[in-house]
Amino acid sequence: METSRRRFLEGLGLGALATGMGLGIQGVSRAETDRPGQREPLASASKVSQIRLDQNENPLGPSPRVAKILSSSTSRISEYPQMSYGSLREVLGRFHGVSPSWVVPTCGSTEALQVLFRAFVREGSGVVHASPTFHQIPPLVELALAESRSVASEKDGTLDPRKILRAIDRRTSLLLLINPHNPTGTVIDQAVLRQVLSAVPTNLVVAVDEAYCHYASKTLFQSVVPLIARHPGLVVLRSFSKAYGLAGLRVGYALAQDSLSVQLDRQKLVAGVGSLAESAVPVALEDQAHVQRSVDHNKVVREELAKGLIGLGFNLSPSEASFVRVDLGRDASDLVSFLAEGGFLVHRSAFDPKAVRISVGTAPQTRALLDRLRNWSHG
Repeated sequence: METSRRRFLEGLGLGALATGMGLGIQGVSRAETDRPGQREPLASASKVSQIRLDQNENPLGPSPRVAKILSSSTSRISEYPQMSYGSLREVLGRFHGVSPSWVVPTCGSTEALQVLFRAFVREGSGVVHASPTFHQIPPLVELALAESRSVASEKDGTLDPRKILRAIDRRTSLLLLINPHNPTGTVIDQAVLRQVLSAVPTNLVVAVDEAYCHYASKTLFQSVVPLIARHPGLVVLRSFSKAYGLAGLRVGYALAQDSLSVQLDRQKLVAGVGSLAESAVPVALEDQAHVQRSVDHNKVVREELAKGLIGLGFNLSPSEASFVRVDLGRDASDLVSFLAEGGFLVHRSAFDPKAVRISVGTAPQTRALLDRLRNWSHG
């Protein structure tokens, strides 16, 4: 019993809570727990400056306009945000062309996922998702005492809609799709999404996490936000942590019709999106030129990174996100350690242990990473 409780608390990044409950967590590494924000405790890595290529942060940072508004909003640090988030809902609703009541502001899309589970996933129900999956999904399923039903991705990283639909039954409470997918970076074709949405039971909640949507090629990716009006069970998750470069402010949101958004609102953290984030969002949305610069930079450096990795003999998924996934075909812990010793932090998930996910950084960071990997033995 204690082992099970410790496992899901670790997976959600609640190691301290587990320790307080007497569950005796010691020496837990990030690769084992996927704990957000924690770094692997490798002593040798502390001797060199660390290049963070494990969190998919925007190397260009936020818009200069956002930096300016934050520097002039310091008086708001002592203030709580608008509890109803009326202004924020209005801004985001106008941006997407939907009713403000359809907008649920959250503390990053991470909280949006947690709220989604609290609102709709029942004990003993099934959660359908792709495999490999985002490392926070399995712990959330376990915490909800639900059943994880993974749909294996095809060799090219795509999803077969027939396999998705076969995984759904009367006990399924949530279908969760990530587009572009994390950790592979592959895009789910709009035709597949439409086929699935038209075939699932009308009472099933279908969530599509579009955190990395800005980075995807417009010829491959289409948002499902316009489909919300026709599908009452559809929820779309968005984030300001990636292309907008606001990861430190922790702001995201969910979009859904009133029947679902009301339930999501009841589950979210009160005043979770802070006052500074509330000030930054409208300005960030206005500066789409900065978003485009971030997207353009990401495409160029991602291609350089992918080409370099392939040239070194690594196996990659075709990525349309701000990272690439390297599949070693065996446990990747030694590669993570090798890179950490050289000052590079990359992500290895306990739920995808034979692969590493490498963020797209700056061009110099990418070249330094590739130089380090030239000394790596594939074994």
